[in-house]
Amino acid sequence: MRIQFLNGTKLELTWHEMQRTFWHPLFVTLVLAISGIIIILGPYEELVRLASMEMTVFYANGVVAFMASLVATVYATQRMGKTVVTAVSIGIANVVASIWGLWFGVILGAQMPTIIELILVIGFNLTFGLLGEVIFSTFLVSRILNDIRSPRDKAALATFLADTDGRLALHSRSTTPAPPRPPTFSKVEVEILGMRFVVDQIAHLQAEEHYVRIILRDGQSHLLRGKISDAVAAMSAVAGRRIHRSHWVAASAVTALRAERSGHVIMTSSGKELPVARTRQAEIKVWAEAILRGSKEKAPAKGA
Repeated sequence: MRIQFLNGTKLELTWHEMQRTFWHPLFVTLVLAISGIIIILGPYEELVRLASMEMTVFYANGVVAFMASLVATVYATQRMGKTVVTAVSIGIANVVASIWGLWFGVILGAQMPTIIELILVIGFNLTFGLLGEVIFSTFLVSRILNDIRSPRDKAALATFLADTDGRLALHSRSTTPAPPRPPTFSKVEVEILGMRFVVDQIAHLQAEEHYVRIILRDGQSHLLRGKISDAVAAMSAVAGRRIHRSHWVAASAVTALRAERSGHVIMTSSGKELPVARTRQAEIKVWAEAILRGSKEKAPAKGA
């Protein structure tokens, strides 16, 4: 999945990595710290006016509701193949958690809040939610990824894309981003829809109604029942890119990029022509051209 932060940084990672990020001690500490600040400064004491035991339950319910809403929003977004925009996800989670939290307070015995009070609470919580996002994207995400990612994944390719200033966001200190090269996963295995494959053998994933066809480099293919979003989530984020609702292609299988009236088409080493989704034309064009440029630089000169 692709994630875009408020500061313009873009990140690619799998759903499994996203889950591990949510449970990482640094992320949990951040959530608890922001929640503690909200509890100290927030208007809840005057708004709900509950006994100490009920207030403890009220606060715990609010934190759980926010995290559950955030995880559900991120999951739904990546299942639809869309970019996860953190500001939008946090905003949705904040609204759901605020409404649910105040309603839960009424169940515990508090008075029903007015619309104005509800809006003020949502705005207050949103401010601190976005503050937490800035702290996370600026100071914590690099440390978390270094913990949860294997040395092979980190060495294969920098997974942060160039930010709006043209600087590599994380894994490189160079001011000039190097074109990504197709990574090597010759010994890395992955389980897709109940069947195991060597990552480097996979060239293309294609959705076919309620099934996914896994096309290998040697021409073999396997038709497995399931969703392509689940198959893509099982692949390493650095191995390839989902270019269309029905197609995922390995970076090392890309041989050409062709522009047509209907949009760009990716040519693969197996001879297939794969359409690029209209909403991903610019993104995939940059990605494919960088892959092809890297392949040309890597290729030996004629007569050498």
